[in-house]
Amino acid sequence: MKITANERNLEEKYLKEVSEEVLKQIKKLEKEINFTSNEIKEFRKLMWEAKGSIDSVEMRTNLMNSELEAKFMLMKMEYYKKLFRCQNSPYFGRIDFKEKDQEGIKKVYIGITNVTKEFEHYVYDWRSPVASLFYDYGIGEAKYEAPEGEIFGEMTLRRQYKIENNVLKRIFDSDLNVVDDCLQEVLSDNSGDKMRNIVNTIQKEQNEIIRNISSKVLVVQGIAGSGKTSVALHRIAFLLYKIKNLKSTNVLIFSPNNIFSEYISDVLPELGEDNAMSTTFQDFAQNYLKEFKKVETFSDFIERFYTGKEKKL
Repeated sequence: MKITANERNLEEKYLKEVSEEVLKQIKKLEKEINFTSNEIKEFRKLMWEAKGSIDSVEMRTNLMNSELEAKFMLMKMEYYKKLFRCQNSPYFGRIDFKEKDQEGIKKVYIGITNVTKEFEHYVYDWRSPVASLFYDYGIGEAKYEAPEGEIFGEMTLRRQYKIENNVLKRIFDSDLNVVDDCLQEVLSDNSGDKMRNIVNTIQKEQNEIIRNISSKVLVVQGIAGSGKTSVALHRIAFLLYKIKNLKSTNVLIFSPNNIFSEYISDVLPELGEDNAMSTTFQDFAQNYLKEFKKVETFSDFIERFYTGKEKKL
């Protein structure tokens, strides 16, 4: 659907407002992180120098307060990294949703991470409950799962953007599936030495896998090139967002080889998360199967399978 000149002007005005807010928050966080970091260093130095004159109860209390400040600083640093990554393109999609039995239409802009000012949401994280509407529904009746239960309503608009250096390059309205021209553009942009994120082109079936939290064991099958790895990495990013206290260090990715590990190494950082731990099955087995001097490599297995020659392990 063609965008009118007036609509484009409104979108450019909104992008300018969001971009300025993101930059303002980045600068604010830089000051807070530097100040808190210096404060913690000075405090610990003081505690060390005065440890003989402070009683144990006061010492523990002060240390607990110091650790709490450090924890808050780490949270600010994590958010700072996310904002920094998306500062030139703060969002990629928008939906307008009319909640059942409620007045007004809610405009939901969707990006890599949330951008808020006081109680106003400029951008919603793509992993948030309401953002699932962007991937699961076209124009018409829709619903999403919120903490308070299912929210029913009607989606009246689904819009996609191409933003570079905070300049609006393209706007297009679409129904459920991504516009073909946009998909081709994304695919051409993604050609390179590293796998890129597909957050703005996730399809409904992929989204169901990414957001599945009911299955303890999930097996995804598909032909080569069907997007299994991309979906798995986006699922990791979603679970890190969804599950409290789950960290990237709690996740292990088995790769066929180290080259593949390097190939996928940019996806999670692009999504605002630290990279998960990664290893090959051979390296993992070599570390844990201590009763064997050597673990057969995949290439050795292929050679043995096709030649029938056994190699002593």
